[in-house]
Amino acid sequence: MQLRHPSNAYDVPMDDSLAAELRALLAEGKQLHAIQLHHERTGCDLHTSRDAVVALEESMPQPPSSDPPQVSEGGLPLRLLIFVVMAAAVAWAWKVFTS
Repeated sequence: MQLRHPSNAYDVPMDDSLAAELRALLAEGKQLHAIQLHHERTGCDLHTSRDAVVALEESMPQPPSSDPPQVSEGGLPLRLLIFVVMAAAVAWAWKVFTS
């Protein structure tokens, strides 16, 4: 498979081995190393290499998010507990300050 990077100035094909190396670097979070490798292997200027690497990165599947799952309706017990504690605090304050 021949990938071409987005550029009006250059139309240099990116072979499968280079694309695989770039994907491996991007998977490790090493975007700058990928840009440098593309620049060295293709002879493109750094701006063109950056465009090519960004386009390649955008075409890669994104890993699943490591964020904890969000609870949409499960917050009722916590809200109820907060309400009860606040009501008890108000009742205590009323008792203390009105005596």
